[in-house]
Amino acid sequence: MVNSLLYTIPGIKIISEESTYQNDNDDLIIELLNVEKYLHNPEYSTIPDNIEMNIDDLTIWIDPLDATKEYSEGLTEFVTTMVCVARNGEPIIGVIHLPFESETYWATKFGIDRKLLFSKKFNHNNDNKDSNSSSSSHLKNSNIRIIISRSHKGDVKNWIQNRQHDKMNKNNVTFIEAAGSGYKTLQLLKGHADIYLHRTYIKKWDVCAPNVMIKYLSNGGGSGGTMTTLKGDLIDYSFQSDVLIKDGIFATMDANLVKWRDNIVQ
Repeated sequence: MVNSLLYTIPGIKIISEESTYQNDNDDLIIELLNVEKYLHNPEYSTIPDNIEMNIDDLTIWIDPLDATKEYSEGLTEFVTTMVCVARNGEPIIGVIHLPFESETYWATKFGIDRKLLFSKKFNHNNDNKDSNSSSSSHLKNSNIRIIISRSHKGDVKNWIQNRQHDKMNKNNVTFIEAAGSGYKTLQLLKGHADIYLHRTYIKKWDVCAPNVMIKYLSNGGGSGGTMTTLKGDLIDYSFQSDVLIKDGIFATMDANLVKWRDNIVQ
């Protein structure tokens, strides 16, 4: 994947989880990078013609196989491939691909058509209205659904429950266990969860594309969501920044739940 991008965009800065650049999915990436095929197809793109970017300002973050452990266990529904472009540290283009489902989700800062690249199953403006209504009803009933890592579920559950008790918070919390940042993000976008929370260290290639999706795709047609560290800090995706996020991840599509983060998490 990295070799294909470097061949297509000479000089671009790339940070990837790949330990080797040999025998990767070059044929697939070359097909995805056939931009003319998509830029001139009105069904897939509404990119303005006047966008110009300095290549020196750009960094591409790649996670070729998110949920590696689950992949080895045959739990392929959690597996995604993610690519993200950041400009001066700000995530502006994100792609989450489910290779075993043949589905691709994408979003950008620049008004690219918010539909799947290869499938029409995910129509955010229409199909998810019921999901968004479901999400709102959960919040009205003081029930918050938090999607967490299946690998660290005990620690996170105990931590949140203890924090809620200490803060005398009356919200009921339902925990959803899943794997992979990409998968968890899609569950959030589809209205199947209210908060995506990760407490331990995590790499930026795991959350750069999800950050774009959450920021620029709306849940039910409204404004986009929020992804920060647990401390409420925005994440810097510049090339010189540390690849490791040490303060966890908090993401939601509901602005009201940012107050929950401030009250409970911080």
